[in-house]
Amino acid sequence: MSINLNRFKKAGGAKPHKLIDNYFINQNYCYILIIPGFGIISTVVSASSNKNVFGYLGMVYAMMSIGVLGFVVWSHHMFSVGLDVDTRAYFTAATLIIAVPTGIKIFSWLATCYGGSLQFTTPMLFALGFIFMFTIGGLAIPLSSLLKATIYWEICEKLRYYKYIK
Repeated sequence: MSINLNRFKKAGGAKPHKLIDNYFINQNYCYILIIPGFGIISTVVSASSNKNVFGYLGMVYAMMSIGVLGFVVWSHHMFSVGLDVDTRAYFTAATLIIAVPTGIKIFSWLATCYGGSLQFTTPMLFALGFIFMFTIGGLAIPLSSLLKATIYWEICEKLRYYKYIK
């Protein structure tokens, strides 16, 4: 069985600019669309802890900065498409910068839980699971880009692309 990876080469008919355009437009959406989810998690954590959100103003600024910074990290998944070293360094740095407001949000959620009378309802368990998985994902992506795991990401992108094409 051949998975026909020629579609990723120019000689095989690939159009790299289409992939880049797709990331340039759609990558910004994920940072905008997660903001209501952050609000829901904040509300659930606050209600289940019987406390106000810790650092409310910091949370508001963190959400606003995530929304703005989401527009400057559009290529941080594209390390395998032949970006030059300076461009990769910029997007790696921008990705690490967007981790600061994200870390503020995670710290505020955990600080809200600390010292409160926690009620482990289903929404609270979901929120705690989200915080855990969001933290693990946030640690894995910059570490993989810093470790130059280009081959791994290239294979993942090709397999994901193949899965959606077929």
